[in-house]
Amino acid sequence: MAPPGGAVIGTPGPPDPRNAGVPTPVSTDRLAARTAGAQVPTPRTAPDRDADTRLAAALAALDPPAPVRLSVRAVDPATGTMVSAGNGSFDTASIVKVNIVAALLFLRQEEGREPSAEEMALASAAIRYSDNAATDGLWRLIGGAEGLDALNSRWGLTRT
Repeated sequence: MAPPGGAVIGTPGPPDPRNAGVPTPVSTDRLAARTAGAQVPTPRTAPDRDADTRLAAALAALDPPAPVRLSVRAVDPATGTMVSAGNGSFDTASIVKVNIVAALLFLRQEEGREPSAEEMALASAAIRYSDNAATDGLWRLIGGAEGLDALNSRWGLTRT
């Protein structure tokens, strides 16, 4: 659902001095033009149980030491086929890492300072290597769920 005014948050347009540091809305017309012709696979209505079983067996064979937990979900973008194994729940799945790093950078910008070398090292590890420990450190720096929710709300990201 688009925010009022028929805009969605996306690639920044010209800067608006009233909203320094906040992503600029992109018109739904511009967004539609950018995504025209994109082929989106129809998701399967039922998971591939054979593939799920093979994936679960492969994870079990890894036999990770406690307290390591493994869960995997993957989607083939060409076919929409989804496989999953494990039922672990994690505070920070990989895509949220981008949101967390953006939040850190935004907060430091508001403070009028550059991120520290340690913060940049954590951000780099979180993005480049999908490092969960680094992301956990950043998560605490931005105020956890409450901090991220507050920033996402300011940015108009109400369904993340």
